[in-house]
Amino acid sequence: MPDTLLRHAMEQSREREPAVIAMVLLHAARVLAAVDWPGSKRVYAEGCAAVAGLTLNPRTLDMALCEAVKLGASVDAQAAVALFRGLPAHGDDMVRDSAARHLVQTLAQDGELQIAVEVLEDLSCPVGGAMVVVHLTPDLALQRRAMAAARERWRLPRQPGPRFDDREFILLFSFHWQKLEPVEQLRWLEEILQSIAAEAQSPTSAGHGEVTLHTIGDSQLFDILHVLRALKPADEVESILRAHPDVAKAAEIYPLGMESLMAQARAAASDQPSGTGGGIIMAGGGGGRPGDRSLMEAMMKARRGDPSGVSDLMAEALRRFRADKDPESANSAPIAFWPSCRAYQSAMYWAGKTSGMDGAARLAEIPDTDLALFGAIELAAGVLDLPEYSGVRIGPPRRRPPGFFGPPLVNAPT
Repeated sequence: MPDTLLRHAMEQSREREPAVIAMVLLHAARVLAAVDWPGSKRVYAEGCAAVAGLTLNPRTLDMALCEAVKLGASVDAQAAVALFRGLPAHGDDMVRDSAARHLVQTLAQDGELQIAVEVLEDLSCPVGGAMVVVHLTPDLALQRRAMAAARERWRLPRQPGPRFDDREFILLFSFHWQKLEPVEQLRWLEEILQSIAAEAQSPTSAGHGEVTLHTIGDSQLFDILHVLRALKPADEVESILRAHPDVAKAAEIYPLGMESLMAQARAAASDQPSGTGGGIIMAGGGGGRPGDRSLMEAMMKARRGDPSGVSDLMAEALRRFRADKDPESANSAPIAFWPSCRAYQSAMYWAGKTSGMDGAARLAEIPDTDLALFGAIELAAGVLDLPEYSGVRIGPPRRRPPGFFGPPLVNAPT
């Protein structure tokens, strides 16, 4: 049974190093919540205490604490929020942003919408995810509170150049502007137009279907073009477009900007035969590292129910394990963050999803006891039909080219 797998993994971890104990408890708590919620909260609290006591470099400890936030979001919402609020002031912005977004989105998906909105409204808590909250709650008052919180975050002093928060807020307004009172719709639009004017010369490269826009201001104007046409007189719209010739040219193909582009994409999708499309889209025409492409292809096979998918995932995980253990560039990060650990977790998740408890036979193929503990937990997640978890990965240092005598390369999230 899945709960037996979880308890066995936790028991076995007690004899391992502290980082393994801590991360096994946290991962197990996430899955245990599906069968023993009170017990999962106790396990999560123990895991959080264990993480806080780890002796790691500050950057890796920050990653571990952020993982604890993400893993606890569906176990103990209040504890996960408190942990996130108590994180040290300085940390990896990308990892923090991932944890924050996951926290808010999980709260919303689990029905903890009031808590999610309260977190969004706390401007000292650097989180995003208002779009999911607005999408999931039927309560107009909560929707407006989430939107207002996103607006206040967008208004915060910012560094020059693009920020993800800017894009998120612009799209939030683009998709949900009609939820605002009419007078507020126009006020928000005017404020956004002022911001667009300030960003008119900030370079970027944003592909929108058949067109590419080259400034942040142009890209944002394209996103809200349908709102502009709905709220502004036609002559004023044309005046604004004359000041943004690239957007005016794009509007010849997509008259309502992003709304036209999305309508075209929906129409194209509806024309596809049943059973095609969907799945995982790989950006850049097959870009990324070969290992990532192999992992994605194997996962797509597993999603389709192809038995070879799990075998392919196991083979890719073994390849990554050998890279993590390579004597010339061994991975010094905690094993819970190794790319091979994440790959074995994915393989065992799909083994559980496709074969149930019979997938446990695959655990014997994992060449490391610690990796097998994490694999067993994800096998249980697959059997229980939980969402697959995707965590932080820290790769081994890249090999130096022959004759290179520069400073050592440090591990980085992958």
